[in-house]
Amino acid sequence: MSSKSTPPTPRPGRASLEERRAQQRAAARIYRAKQEADGRYQTIFWMTMRQAVAVREWLRRGGDVSVLRSNEEKGEHHG
Repeated sequence: MSSKSTPPTPRPGRASLEERRAQQRAAARIYRAKQEADGRYQTIFWMTMRQAVAVREWLRRGGDVSVLRSNEEKGEHHG
């Protein structure tokens, strides 16, 4: 028998915080790539609560959302 002890084998279980964050980042990259492959692009911006209420009301009343579509979706090609 050897007098050296072997290090304990880590038990399978919860991933470390950094491992979970790395998994989440990888999943987000894959999701974004799939969305972009479908021609979708996400932008994020902040607005005031008052602006958000006004936008929701405008949409509820049938506001023209064609301005939110890309030129490609509208069939317009420049270049």
